[in-house]
Amino acid sequence: MRNKLSAGILSILLLLTTLSASLGIGKSYAQENNISDKVVTDLTVSNNNIQDGGRTTVQLKFKENTAHNIKGGDFIEVTWQKTGQPTFEGYSKKIQLEVKGQHVADLEVTVDKAVIRFNDKVNNLDDVEGWATFEITGRNTTQTSKEDIKTGDIVSGNKRVQVSVTKPESGTESVFYYKTGNIDPQDTEHINWWLNANMRKTHVNKEIRIEDEIQGGQELVKNSFYITVEGTHSKIFNGANALNKFAHYYKGSSISVNGNKISIYIPQGYASLNHFSIYYKTKIINKNQKEFVNKSKAWYHEYNKEKVVGKDFNYTVKNIYADGEVTGTVKGELKILKYLKGTSIGIPDVEFSLKKEDNSAIIDGKDTIILKTDNKGIANIKNLPIGKYKVKEIKAPNWIDFNPATAQTMEFEMKDTDIVGKLLKVYNDVKRTNVHVNKEFKDEKGENLKDPVEKILVQLYKDGVKEGEVKELNKSNNWSYTFTDLKEYEKVGTDVKKHVYTV
Repeated sequence: MRNKLSAGILSILLLLTTLSASLGIGKSYAQENNISDKVVTDLTVSNNNIQDGGRTTVQLKFKENTAHNIKGGDFIEVTWQKTGQPTFEGYSKKIQLEVKGQHVADLEVTVDKAVIRFNDKVNNLDDVEGWATFEITGRNTTQTSKEDIKTGDIVSGNKRVQVSVTKPESGTESVFYYKTGNIDPQDTEHINWWLNANMRKTHVNKEIRIEDEIQGGQELVKNSFYITVEGTHSKIFNGANALNKFAHYYKGSSISVNGNKISIYIPQGYASLNHFSIYYKTKIINKNQKEFVNKSKAWYHEYNKEKVVGKDFNYTVKNIYADGEVTGTVKGELKILKYLKGTSIGIPDVEFSLKKEDNSAIIDGKDTIILKTDNKGIANIKNLPIGKYKVKEIKAPNWIDFNPATAQTMEFEMKDTDIVGKLLKVYNDVKRTNVHVNKEFKDEKGENLKDPVEKILVQLYKDGVKEGEVKELNKSNNWSYTFTDLKEYEKVGTDVKKHVYTV
């Protein structure tokens, strides 16, 4: 009887399990809570054309509307091509999205997709909107030695953007030594580094010596070494004792670690006809650092080539970036969002004056209240009494193009029938400048010469990097040109960078 009863219970459990699976019961986020096609307003990438293994930054914007109010349990999803050519992978990250210290959502990026999940605290907000940005990498592994370009899709709801991934033409030349590094999409807590010597397994006239120095923001994972030797003395060494095993097998060789420095010595006898690949990883200890630099010097003498003595082979790996923001209002609240023109980048330390239209007191007997934006460009005040108000920008950082005499006065009204607060968006541009170029031809005495050429070409550089197109100077334009409307400043994270233009 007991066996029959047990069998009956088991059958019922199996039936319930099957029904649950087929109906989707038990999922914490059902597909009907995917609101991507209802609230996503924009989907862009920083670069639509990348090299194989390169990165691009995805930015998503969303905003609730009359057709859908964002509520707890809703989620927004971004997916990308994972089969065929090309393929994309996201860099794993998870960050909390807050509104005035209240955790209302999570942005989670995985290899396969990115998801913004809203919790029940978002139910207390109206006019919910925001953005998220994160990085993905693209691969084009088409089997060809010729240059090949493949294009794939990144999708969220009914928004779609395409990214082309270029696999370059295979070359026949290779360097003797190089250093490289990357961050795996699956593990954004570490950096992978490789030192590669004697790539073509050629003869050498003397030993190979390498001095490798790990720079700030990271620390060596000492048991991560993986050493591969290919050639006349092929061998693999890995694990906690890899360095000792390497030195024991190749007599006279050594790989030593002293703090953040790695010293490598390979005698001429083993250095010839063998390719050495030395891998290790570092742990990121400063997660806010923008990039990680490792310095490397090498000494070697390849047969029938010039001797290399202490040449620098430094390499930089950019950190993985992900960020996001959610905003919303509540009844009786004024919220001002101060952004750079054409972006969702907040401008801090901007001041606004808030007054009632009739100049009566607002709060605590004050007829004027000064509001100042925080580091995200947000200024707000709650519990405003009913009435008509005026807001005017009165002060901005010196890198912003702002004139208080021409600043716009914005008006709004708080009513006793309001069920939400007021949200004002204000945009400003950075200061801009012009660079004038004038070519003069003079002799040693400083006297003007007859034009010695018909034309010259000039290139503008921003911070040492080419900017814009080459311009021609000639007699018809009086040998002059003005590069106009150039951004004088750039906001990078929490810092403001002043650009230097040269020609």
